[in-house]
Amino acid sequence: GVFEAISNYYNDENYSIKLSIDEQIQAISNLNDQLLDNLTQNKEKYQEFWTKQLSDIESIDLRFLKLNENPKQPNIAESLNSKAEINFSFDNTKLAKLNQIKSKYGITPYAYGQCIFALLLHKYTGQEKLAISYPVAIKEGIDFIYGAQINTNLISYQFNSNTTILDLFNQSKEFFNLAVRQDPKYGYYPITNIIQDGVNKELLNICFVQTFFRENPLKFNGIKKIEIPVEL
Repeated sequence: GVFEAISNYYNDENYSIKLSIDEQIQAISNLNDQLLDNLTQNKEKYQEFWTKQLSDIESIDLRFLKLNENPKQPNIAESLNSKAEINFSFDNTKLAKLNQIKSKYGITPYAYGQCIFALLLHKYTGQEKLAISYPVAIKEGIDFIYGAQINTNLISYQFNSNTTILDLFNQSKEFFNLAVRQDPKYGYYPITNIIQDGVNKELLNICFVQTFFRENPLKFNGIKKIEIPVEL
């Protein structure tokens, strides 16, 4: 990681990354050619898949975030704009229940959180069909040290008066079974192509992301304590 590399550079004046820039450039170029070849051969199949997934999906109505004209009620927009982030955590009891749900219904914590987020948006907007975007890693490029080898996908959720959280779980699992397990390359279909195929680009206004925060302290020889601001 970047913190380890910085530490290595500080501690050893002769340290250098043992990866050739030319080799990395060639590897990225090769992967790009592979993805373009795959796209050329399967474009119609991918177009059909995403058109079916996102048909009749409207962009999420974000008017609930606008200024509230009633001064007696809290101003949601101002409250959100005043915060860089909102932190919360699960206690052991809630975490145990989450693990039970994960085991019982075969759903990942990320997909669980996304379903809850979709339900929240449905409650706020009243929309019966909505889509949430999320980043997808291009797995063949994970080991590259240059560039962000990612794409953006969209998952749709549909609601009616009888929809339960279990229905959302099933919708999520069905989608990921198709887009990940059946053919992972569905997820590689460029988001720019999806927009060019006629999907409203405003569907990208809402994104749900999973991020792992780990403690990565700098280790400089001769320095006992280094504090890194949380904001970094």
